[in-house]
Amino acid sequence: MSGVASAAQWTVTPQVTLGADHQDNPQLVLKDAQAVGVASLDARAVLAAGSDTTQFSATPRVHAVRYPDYAELDNYSQGLALS
Repeated sequence: MSGVASAAQWTVTPQVTLGADHQDNPQLVLKDAQAVGVASLDARAVLAAGSDTTQFSATPRVHAVRYPDYAELDNYSQGLALS
């Protein structure tokens, strides 16, 4: 019987995505629709640990969509995935 335990190996993998888009009718109006530019950000980091007997990962995430001319359409969200 061995009393030796192996240490967990930790890794961090960040990921950031920036985006720009153009929408012809963001408010879905029937008349006088105005086209706008849209900016988006998606940022996350996968934190993972593993050993001979255990696997663990946590992924915090932030997502934002910004409409410069229509603040009421802005969207911000965050989350955490565990496994």
